[in-house]
Amino acid sequence: MLKLDCSIVWQVIEKEPNTMLLSHIHKTTESLLPDSPFDAVDHFPWVLNQVLQGGMVTINSPKELPPEADRDRQTFQD
Repeated sequence: MLKLDCSIVWQVIEKEPNTMLLSHIHKTTESLLPDSPFDAVDHFPWVLNQVLQGGMVTINSPKELPPEADRDRQTFQD
């Protein structure tokens, strides 16, 4: 309905705030699934910081991420 190539919902584990759990995924391509649970500090440090501050992150393209999210961008591109 939304015509998305990929949509992923991660949940931060309350007792382990540096760990994210993959809760929902929709993909139209045959790519590898990310590991779950996932060490957010290593792969999504900028996103994790936004979420832990109470924000929600929506990314249309890794190119839209700010310069301080270089590690996150690399993870998305991988």
